[in-house]
Amino acid sequence: MDLNLVSVNGRMEHLHRLDDGVWGLLWRAGLREVFIGFESGYQPSLDAMGKGASVDHILICTRSCARHDIDLRGSFMVGIPGMETATEIAWTFEMMNRMITVFHEESDLAKLDFLLSFFVPYPGTPLYRSCIEMGFPPLDSLEEWGDLDQFDFHTPWVSDACYELTKEFREKLPCNSGMSYDEWGEYYQNAVRPRLGCIDQ
Repeated sequence: MDLNLVSVNGRMEHLHRLDDGVWGLLWRAGLREVFIGFESGYQPSLDAMGKGASVDHILICTRSCARHDIDLRGSFMVGIPGMETATEIAWTFEMMNRMITVFHEESDLAKLDFLLSFFVPYPGTPLYRSCIEMGFPPLDSLEEWGDLDQFDFHTPWVSDACYELTKEFREKLPCNSGMSYDEWGEYYQNAVRPRLGCIDQ
């Protein structure tokens, strides 16, 4: 009986260690889609979240999935407290753009999907305490917490410009807009990069 395993969760700090032989075995076992919470293309943000991972792991996992015909769903977030948001989104958007190029060149762009959200502070975490110190109003009821939406959440330290650019960028991603690779490249070069400023990588 053939199996098609989809939405299989994986951690990049583990998956980046797998060689081509193991990835091939996973594909033969039925793995067709993996979901990885990359969270950020900006190393200080990963460190602040305690991810225990490197931004280098992102492209390693991306290339492995592309080479082995495995769909990749990657999640990212912006607005980590204590980060300079414009810098954070510049690095994260650039990483996502590089992932798009990898799938275009080595696989099929339709096999790459992104979830891009805004950081939401949750009580009891170290970052929640940082949020309170930075002006986030404490929420006291379940109703207040129930209104939070990670895809539209706007914390005080994320500027309106960064907030609106992130929402536009998410809408224009090929997985959401249906843009071709060439259309995406034109949009990214002409409409995104000039608003991000110079990225020194």
